[in-house]
Amino acid sequence: MAAITLSDLNNYMKNLPSGAIVPEEMEWKQVPLFNALKGMIDREAFKGSYIEVLVKTAVGGAAQAFAENVAIPSGYAPAYAKQLIGLKEIIANAELTLQIKNQAIGGDASWGVAVDEALKDMFLKFYKLNERAALGAGKGYVARVASASYAGTTLTITCDNKYNTDGIENTEQLVVGDRVDIYRGSSAVTNCTGLLVTAVTPGYRTAAGSYAFVNGTVAVTIAADPTLADNDEIYLVNTYTNGLPAGLLYFIQGATTDDYAGTQAITTFQNLTRSSYPCLQATIYQATDFGPTSESPSDGVPCSWDLSTVTDAIVAAERNSGEPITDLFVHDYIAMAMNSLNKSDNNMSVQVSTTGATHQVAVGGQYAKTFEKPDGSTCEVHVCSTLPRHVMHGIPRSSMRWHPQTEFDFLRLYGDIWGPTKGDSYANFEAPYYGAYNISARRCDGMFTLQDLRWDV
Repeated sequence: MAAITLSDLNNYMKNLPSGAIVPEEMEWKQVPLFNALKGMIDREAFKGSYIEVLVKTAVGGAAQAFAENVAIPSGYAPAYAKQLIGLKEIIANAELTLQIKNQAIGGDASWGVAVDEALKDMFLKFYKLNERAALGAGKGYVARVASASYAGTTLTITCDNKYNTDGIENTEQLVVGDRVDIYRGSSAVTNCTGLLVTAVTPGYRTAAGSYAFVNGTVAVTIAADPTLADNDEIYLVNTYTNGLPAGLLYFIQGATTDDYAGTQAITTFQNLTRSSYPCLQATIYQATDFGPTSESPSDGVPCSWDLSTVTDAIVAAERNSGEPITDLFVHDYIAMAMNSLNKSDNNMSVQVSTTGATHQVAVGGQYAKTFEKPDGSTCEVHVCSTLPRHVMHGIPRSSMRWHPQTEFDFLRLYGDIWGPTKGDSYANFEAPYYGAYNISARRCDGMFTLQDLRWDV
């Protein structure tokens, strides 16, 4: 039997789902921010490749005491700033190599599994890229270099970025198989573009280490030692120039010393100077804002907290903006800590009878799924494994809009899903998968971040 052809591949795809993903139907566990904003999709604000957004920068109207001989007050006009925000494009690619093509001589059974695996891997990378974009500052920045060592063709990089200064912790954003670029200032380090990540060792803070910061490492393949310098920056491939859609770190920043530094400091928000508009300034809480005095809290070091810490942050945010907090984004460990604190704070207990029982269900750590606010309403708790372990973000979804240009789908450059490989690649067939969107906000003063949360409370 002859080796597979493009016709074979595309006929095979007719028996599979189209691959198109409608934003409103995005699975919650893939990209939590997308799930939160499914009801806030706006496809009407496009101007070419831009999104038109109005931000209310001043509240209009007037109110005062009144009497028979007092003039009716003259109101102030509300003020708006019109902004054009660029769409951001993302792409992933499924590939089949020349070897697969030449060796697949047993019909569908011999290469169908390879096709399925290639597509599964592609979707995994696509979702992973979107998840990191949804939690980032729109830059694709994933780590900062502290030092590096070179042996053979492997460059091992030690990274020292922290959640309180960069919003991300050492190498926790990186995964094996990523391709990255390394920049020094505004220029790529020589021969440091498109490097393949071969190993990642994140550093985790521990109780035994008094929650002190721990460096992480990432290994990449490169032909010669590029001699990296302290504070060189690592970006996902092609993102330094092109950027990614805006994520939570883009929105949840203010104009105080608690905010992020350097690359991650978003001083210009949707083309407006953030410090000039209180409505564009979120609040970031650190250990000295809520930590118990018995622990001598220090900003940047996780400390004890309880559920009232979350309640206080929610109440303050809702008072600032007048909009309800609807969604909390946390790492797995914080979601379990919230559930544990709920039981301990409210003295909950469960009585289990073993009479006549032969099997009992063992219950381990559980995620908190919702958080009840003082007025009895609830907000959803979203688990994000790529968030730092000691951070919580809170947003009112009513302030935000998700602008997908179309559904996410295969690019179909030649009319079919699979086509011949273009460009410099070892693959023979490829199926590019594409999407274009961005996320905007009308205001940010109803958003908050809690940093320095211990997960083992």
